[in-house]
Amino acid sequence: MALSLRRKAGLGLLILGLAGILALVAFHRFVISEQFDRVEHAEIERDARRAANAIDVETTRLDLLLYDWSSWDDTYRFMDGPGSAFDAYVESNLVDDILESLQLGALIYIDRAGDSYFETWRWPSGDMAPIQGLEAESPLVTELVRGAQRFDKTCGVILLPNGQPMLVSARPILTSDDDGPAHGTLIMARWLDDDFIGALSESLATPIRFEPLASEPDIVERASEQLAIAVTENGELNGQALVRDINGEPAFLIETNQRRGINSLRNQVLWLGVAAIVATLGVTGVMVYFGANVLLLRPMLRLRGELAELGADEEHQRVTVRGRDEIAEVAGAVNAMLNRLAESAAEQERLTIAASEQEEVARTALLEMGEGFLAFDASGNCLISNPAAGRMLQKSPDEILGRHITQILPAARPSETGDGPQVIEIGGRSLAITRSASLNRGRGGRSVVVLRDVTDILDVERLKRDIISTVSHELRTPLTSIRATVELFQDGDGGALTDVQSRMVSLLSRNTDRLLHIVNDLLALTTLESGAVALRREETDLSVTIARVVEDLQPSAVAAGVTLETDGNAEPAVAWCDEPRIRHVIENLVQNAIKFSLPDGEVYVSARAGAHEVTVTVTDQGLGIMPADQQRVFEKFYRAPGSERVGGTGLGLPIAKLIVDLHGGRIWIESDGASGTTARFTVPSPPGFA
Repeated sequence: MALSLRRKAGLGLLILGLAGILALVAFHRFVISEQFDRVEHAEIERDARRAANAIDVETTRLDLLLYDWSSWDDTYRFMDGPGSAFDAYVESNLVDDILESLQLGALIYIDRAGDSYFETWRWPSGDMAPIQGLEAESPLVTELVRGAQRFDKTCGVILLPNGQPMLVSARPILTSDDDGPAHGTLIMARWLDDDFIGALSESLATPIRFEPLASEPDIVERASEQLAIAVTENGELNGQALVRDINGEPAFLIETNQRRGINSLRNQVLWLGVAAIVATLGVTGVMVYFGANVLLLRPMLRLRGELAELGADEEHQRVTVRGRDEIAEVAGAVNAMLNRLAESAAEQERLTIAASEQEEVARTALLEMGEGFLAFDASGNCLISNPAAGRMLQKSPDEILGRHITQILPAARPSETGDGPQVIEIGGRSLAITRSASLNRGRGGRSVVVLRDVTDILDVERLKRDIISTVSHELRTPLTSIRATVELFQDGDGGALTDVQSRMVSLLSRNTDRLLHIVNDLLALTTLESGAVALRREETDLSVTIARVVEDLQPSAVAAGVTLETDGNAEPAVAWCDEPRIRHVIENLVQNAIKFSLPDGEVYVSARAGAHEVTVTVTDQGLGIMPADQQRVFEKFYRAPGSERVGGTGLGLPIAKLIVDLHGGRIWIESDGASGTTARFTVPSPPGFA
């Protein structure tokens, strides 16, 4: 059942109230309660720490009292043995009630030999019997004497064999100026009895008590935590502080309790907050209900009625705008929307006409274009074909439309990526097939195939290669003869040459070699481009090939003032390649690196075997190649700017690329354009080689 706006508003207020109460409870539970708990815990922690610190304060007081006695000339002379000073010290200081007046449980004098010199004890009951564990020959007293001699003093808490705690302090007996040698050791001990606990509770204004560790074993396991706070069965907070003995071991617990008055205050805050929310929401609900009914609901109902009266055929009908409030803005927005709808309808009509015109233009272009055009769906069935495609394929529309691509183009390779044109032969004509890759990603796997008749272009290319090959072969024979003749002159077979003749013969020799190099490059390029090259692959360690190339080209590097190096201890880099042709690529890259290096530069050649291929790297410190030229240097006859001074035909890198491509590898250039160039190429590893 649909709810009216009034009921929705009431339900919303109810939900808002419940949400507010839940939020308050959650806030109280996770924020306020936590803060109250922190305050309570902070107070009980403070009291527990104060109690524990009070033990340290009492220990310090006892040590100060001991210092007054141990660094006193009378005590120093008293330790010299019987005599007038001894008797006077006993009569004035070691009276019967001295322990009671000093609130001590034991006063022990140990001579320089470590033996008892004078001892007196007092139990809390007033008994003067010796205290077991504090006799002069006891291990505890021995340890106290040793500590006082080593550190000038030692003080802290001890536990007697009967489990009773005491404060104890020991110092060497010196003069009033703290001079020695020490005449022994003075030890004072004070009971931590009920009187001490009562006085401590009164001074701290909070009740405390000492608990043996046996009653609280868990805190020993948590000895690193000096404080433990828990809630007792009667709802009080209990704080426990761990007190350690003179050796740092757990001795006993100081406990203090606190009533949880803050806890009741926390609950009062919660109920007061809930009551305030309920009262606020009640008053707000009444005000919102009547205010919304007059100011909001009536105008909205009127607007709804006008919207319902709008006719589908009345294009220019609008709703009434009254006032300047939000409802009036809604009415104005409705009218603006109606205006935009009318404008959109007109624009839609205009676009429909324009689309029809563009469709007609596209259809005409498709029919008249010289290239063949085929469109295929995701399954590879032909959707669109133009007349040019039918002429090139020598098929009728019925033999193309609806047929699978393998029926239309059986010679085409099954590719779904735009990896460049493929040339096939149909009816004595050469067709270049280009398949679009963009449609594969964006239109459900559809693809477009464009056909171009490249028969004439290929014939021209073939003719050009034939001409270059023929001319190169025809030039090679006379150039070889010229070179042989020049060598005869250089060897002196034609008689002695003058200096001028010798220079001219040398010039003729250099230019003949240059022409032969150009002719050989043209022949190699033509052969590679013709596709008539058959590779003779074999397993080849390119590290060995590189070492041989470096050895052969070392004279050229020395002549150019360049250091040519490779790793003499390189690991094997076995490739599956035609070794003479890959050697030609390496020689070409190294020769280029030497030519373009500056004097005192370095050229380094290396090979590294990867998982499936071997990478050869040639690095120089010469002229850099700008990023824009790093692809173009592999074009025929292209020479990068700045390379004019070193000469060359611009055919070396194109030949190298054709050889690498023929092996199924890659070749590229790396350079920042300023200085230094790295040339790399890859060759596949042998099948199954790892």
